[in-house]
Amino acid sequence: RNQLLLQQVKAEWQQHEQNKGRFRKKTRLQLFRIQQKRLAGYRDESLNQAYQQCLQRSLHLQNLKRKQQAYAQ
Repeated sequence: RNQLLLQQVKAEWQQHEQNKGRFRKKTRLQLFRIQQKRLAGYRDESLNQAYQQCLQRSLHLQNLKRKQQAYAQ
């Protein structure tokens, strides 16, 4: 269950980056709060920690991509 939820979260972030999906009009902070609230309903601390790690990796990769693109130009 946790893996499926984390995959859904990751897909939502990817869609948000591409300006697609149901959260395309939300800010990054709003998307974070929506996901955090949804996952908190499961009352699973390991799920919450896994979400935090997944989010940090995702945002770190986004920053690396931006830096790489800026360097390439």
